[in-house]
This record gives sequence, C-alpha cells and structure tokens, in this order.
Amino acid sequence: MPRKKSKRKVKYEKGVPAKYLQNKKNSKGSVAREIRSTAKAYKEGRYIDLKKVQKSRAVRKKKK
Repeated sequence: MPRKKSKRKVKYEKGVPAKYLQNKKNSKGSVAREIRSTAKAYKEGRYIDLKKVQKSRAVRKKKK
C-alpha cells in the first residue's frame, strides 16, 4: 500500500504564518497581535478601519 502524501505545512510564528512577519519595521509581536485582533474582529462582525490596517501593514524595513 502506498504511503499517504503529507499536506503542505506552513511555518507559523506567534499565531500567524511566518511569511506575514518577514521584512517588517515594527516588532514581530506587535504585527502578529494586530493581525490576530483584526481577524477576531472580522469574525465577530465588528467594524474594522481598513485604512488604518492597510497603513500599518504597508510599513517595510529599509534596505541597508
């Protein structure tokens, strides 16, 4: 009997996919907290200020 192929694993860091935290100017913890809180508010149907979220997520590290 052939082996079952395992599903693709996404590396998680601080409760969110690690890819979301790469190259961020702010600390990984604060970025992850913002993502988790926004997701929770969205699931609960609360209002989300999209302009504020987009602005905070667009901040990137400067290249040296």
